[in-house]
Formats: sequence, C-alpha cells, structure tokens
Amino acid sequence: MGLKVSKSTSAKPRSNAPADSLNADTLDVICSFCDEQTLVSNYAHASKTIASAVDAHAAARARAYWTTSAELERRGVRLGAAFLARRSRPPRRAADGSRITLASRPLALTPEEALARELHFEESWSPEWWAAKKQTLSPEALARCEPIFGHKLDDDAIDEIKYDQDEAARRPSALRLPGRVLLVDVIVRDINDAVVGRRSVLVDGAEPFLAPGRVENEQTSWADELRFADSLRIASGLEPDWFFREVWEVNETHHTNRLDNAWLAEVANVVGCHQVAHAATGNIYGFSEINHDWPDQLLEHGHVDEHRSSQLPKNRRFVSVRVDLFRLSDGKSMCLGEHEVGVQGLRDWPGDVHINGQVIGTNPILPFIPLTASDDLLEKESMLERPYDPELRERCADEIFAPQCHAIADYPDATAELHIRGVRLGFCCPAHPGESGMPEHGDYQNNPHLGGRVTRALLTLDAWT
Repeated sequence: MGLKVSKSTSAKPRSNAPADSLNADTLDVICSFCDEQTLVSNYAHASKTIASAVDAHAAARARAYWTTSAELERRGVRLGAAFLARRSRPPRRAADGSRITLASRPLALTPEEALARELHFEESWSPEWWAAKKQTLSPEALARCEPIFGHKLDDDAIDEIKYDQDEAARRPSALRLPGRVLLVDVIVRDINDAVVGRRSVLVDGAEPFLAPGRVENEQTSWADELRFADSLRIASGLEPDWFFREVWEVNETHHTNRLDNAWLAEVANVVGCHQVAHAATGNIYGFSEINHDWPDQLLEHGHVDEHRSSQLPKNRRFVSVRVDLFRLSDGKSMCLGEHEVGVQGLRDWPGDVHINGQVIGTNPILPFIPLTASDDLLEKESMLERPYDPELRERCADEIFAPQCHAIADYPDATAELHIRGVRLGFCCPAHPGESGMPEHGDYQNNPHLGGRVTRALLTLDAWT
C-alpha cells in the first residue's frame, strides 16, 4: 500500500497549484525527512483524528438538538456524523414525488381480514362460496374463520363482519417491536424554513402502544398523549381573535362567542388551519391540508382591513411531526414520514355546531388545542407497497399506511404565549375499501390509531439505511 511520490521533472514550481495543495517539490522536501510508509501512516492517523473530531462535534450537536439522543446513546446507539445525517434526512422520494416504500412486501392480512375483504367484493354469501373457500384454507386458518364465515350470512351481517375486522385491527395487540424504538419529533420552522424550535420523545417498541382498556372515541382517544419533558414556546404576544363573531354578527349564545374559539382563531393565524377562503367568492370552507395563507386570504377578500400582529408573515410558524424507527442492534434507522399539523376547521371547534341557525351537533370541549394532520392521506405517501386488485384494476386504495400524528398545544394564558406540550402518535392504516374503492372505515382527522394492524405493518418494514 505504498504511496507513489513522483519526482519533479521541472525546477520551476507549478504556479497554478492551489495555495493549500502540496506540489511535487514540497513532497520532495517532505520525503527527504521520512519514507513513504511513514508519510502514509501519518496521513491515515491525521484522517482518523479529523474524523473523530467531526464525530464528536456531530454527537454534541445531536445531544443539543434532541433530548432523546442521550437516551438512544444509553441504549447503545452510536452518536456521530452518520447519526446526525439520518436524523435530518427527509423521507426518500421517487422522481414523481411519491414515497419510496420501506418494505419489500405488502402487509400480510390475517385469514379473517383476507376473507372479509374477498367477501366484500362478492355479491352475497352462499354455501357454495364457503365450501370452495374451505378447500383453500389451512387447518389453522379454517379454525379461525369457521366461527365467522361458516354460517348463513346476509348483507347486514357481512357489513358487520367488515366493521368488526376493522375495529379488531385498532385494538391493542400482543405483538411488540423488540429491539426497536420510535422517535417522534415536533419541529417548528419560520417562514424562511429555518428551524426555530424542536422537541422529541422516545417510544419503546418493547412496550405496548396502547393503554389497556382505551376506548376509541374523541373524548378518550387523546389519553395516549406523549408529553415532552418541557414544553416548546412558539409564539408570544397573542390576543383572542373574535373574527368569526364579528364577521357573522351572531347572537350571544352562538359558539363563536366562546373564549376558546377566539383563542383558536388566533392560534390559526400563527400555525395555519384546516379552513380556506374560496379564491373566487371568499366563502370560508373546511380544508383537508394546512392552510398557511389564511391571513392573506382574509385580507384579500375584505374579511379584515389589516393584519393583526399574529398574522404578519414574520410571526407565522410551520409545525410538523416527524417519526423515525430506530433499530438498536446496529443504530440504523428509517424516516417513516414527516407532515404538517394545524388548527382544526371551525366545525370541529368546541361547543355547538350551527348550520343555517340550527344546532346540528356538539363538539367535545378539550382542555388543550389539538393541532391535527391532514385527513386525506394521499396514496403517494404510503410506506407500504399496495397490492394490486384485479377487480378494481388498480392498486388497493385501502393499503395506505403512513404516520398521521397530532401535536398538542396549551391554550394561551396570562402570559399570552403559545406552547406545544406533547404529541399524539398514530398511523393511518384502514382495513377495508368502500364501494368506490376508497377506505370505508378509514382513519381520518382526529382518528389515528396504534392497534395491532399498525404493529404488524411496522414489523414488515425492512428498508434500513
């Protein structure tokens, strides 16, 4: 492995050589004091020293950026430049913008799920259908499916089976993710895309995801909040915004007179929201994505005469949630996804919901502000390869699997500051398609879950960097 040092063929130095390079004459002088082997050894030692210093600096940055880095280090993950690069790398995407899948195979369905899906596309149950199916099932699968499918079923019973399978996929599972941890980050950026704050929390895959006995409904589903060690302040100098009360001139009993509604309007100015002013009419509608142009749209359509302080571009904040899966045995990881969150649309705000002067429902009153993800997860965001359905002649729309997490903020208090205190981990993982091929019982806004189907999906991921 000797280093070949060529002798200079000219007494005149190369004038175009960079100022920090070694020309041939300089190497002649160096080699007069040491042989080639010593030169290579010293160079290698210097390279290792530099690399070690870079790793140490990167490890220090990682500990400063994420409080979870120290916990990972205690679990055997080596911090350094490679770790820092992985923690900052966005999800991998193809040329068309779609996610590069993280699994080499689709999610395997349980025998019950597979039969429920097949039966969904059959016109009706029949003894002949079941007799044919029995011949294709293993003894174990038949023992599991016989109590469900081995008797006469009408359309209502079939619909109930599909619903039951979907609900079963949401329930706590005995499956675990041994040797793996999930890292959930909340990242806050300003309008120039500069990171102005972040918090992270670690979820041990060896522990059950769901608390025992959790009920899937709006009032209790937030019980799985992951609290940060200390909250993240993202805005100050806020004031209640009574925009909706003033623009609609509603009566004193209308829900837009609520103080929590006024605070939600103010927070929506800062972090964006799930509502939009129509480009042509200026009418206000609900919106699946996070609309950060909300203050500008209000001004453009004459809903407001000037921007409030919270509506100025320099004071806007972009809040996103990122999820990474780490393997402790070798420290390798994969970014499962990163998406934005914002304030819910007006119809999801606390209190009675009014349509044309009539109360059509009442939303729960939560003691915090949910910052929710998009409720329409695009197919290109799926981390799993979606199986091809020969009847639909396309990829199954119900196999979309991706993070769908929410951040949780406290209502501003006397300090007039907005703090994010935690995050709610969840995934979109519908079980069955509806008549149009789209998810019938999907995981939409405010309803991500961590049931057995999610654990099974995470176990299939094998695209370790």
